[in-house]
This record gives sequence, C-alpha cells and structure tokens, in this order.
Amino acid sequence: MMLRDVERLFKVTQGYDIVVKAHFIPSVCNSVVDNLSRQKAPPDWHVLPKITQMIFQRWGVPEIDLFATSNSAVIPSYVSHDSTDRSAVFINAFSRVWKYNLAWIFPPPALIPQVLQHLNLAEGTFIVIAPRWEKVFWRPDIKSRAVSPPITLPDLAHNLVDLSTGNPPEKVQMLHLEAWKVRGGRGRLPLGIQKTNSCF
Repeated sequence: MMLRDVERLFKVTQGYDIVVKAHFIPSVCNSVVDNLSRQKAPPDWHVLPKITQMIFQRWGVPEIDLFATSNSAVIPSYVSHDSTDRSAVFINAFSRVWKYNLAWIFPPPALIPQVLQHLNLAEGTFIVIAPRWEKVFWRPDIKSRAVSPPITLPDLAHNLVDLSTGNPPEKVQMLHLEAWKVRGGRGRLPLGIQKTNSCF
C-alpha cells in the first residue's frame, strides 16, 4: 500500500518537474514521526523550571509558548496543535503571523526549517530551543538571526522530560539543546546558505 502511494507521489512530482530528496534524520531527533510510525503516543518534550528560569533571568519572561500542550507549556499562555485543547490561546502556531515582544519556541526538531521560514514574517523577539547540529542546513540561518550567543541547556538527563512517558527522551545523552534569542523578520542569510565566520 505504501509503495503504491510512493509511486503515485513520484508520478506527480515528475509531472511538475519536482525533485524529491530523502534525508536521514536520527530517531532521537525525529521522535514525532518515529513514534507515530510505531503507533506510540507522540512525544511531548518539556524543559524543567530550573532551566527555563535560568533563561528567563537572562532574556526575560516570554508572553506566549508557541509549541506546547497544557502539560508542557512553560508559561500560562500557549498555542497547541490539539484542536480539542480549550485552554490554548489558539490552535496551530503556523496559522497566524507572530507579533510578540518575546515568545518561547520549542518545536519538534523536524519543524525548525518551517519555524525559521515563519519567522521571516514575524515581528518581535523569540527564544528558540533547537538541537546543536553543526552540519544542518538551517544552522547558519538561526545564527544570522541571533541577538545573543546561544545558551547550552545543561544536564538534559535531569532537566528534559518527555511528558508522554514521564522520563527523559530516549538517547538523551546524545542530545544537545541550545536556546537562541532571535529577532523576527527576514534573516540575513537565505535558508541553506552557509556562513563561514561566526562569533558563536
């Protein structure tokens, strides 16, 4: 069944002269899709207050958490992907233009390119939590938007929990997260362009 779907997809893309490229994303960094393919509850990662307070003391308290659930939100005002969540300010962070003095963004890693694209239309300042991957195409873009050097989140085994299991994410010892304070609007680099020199 899936093979037929893939064949149909390739016929459509060939008809429009579109090139499809596959990229391997380790399951530790693509946990939403990985869990759905195994019919598990999707992960709901949450940074514990010890870390969020450290970040808030340095950069200020955000007015909204743009990628959260009622359990994982780091502040009371949050946006959910769950259409049944009556406590959320609104549903689907990408459904609106972002205009905030300071907002918290901790998306599933696979959504980071879409977040950066959405930031092109945004106004304000944003704290983005992202994995530290040196060779991903979006890292130069996030660096070009930064207004401060990133903060490395320490000791994730004790400060990051997957609320769907109550435990740290699988293979948390392989995961390194950073908090970036970035501005909205177009980045100085087009997405995917490499920046050779950086102060951080």
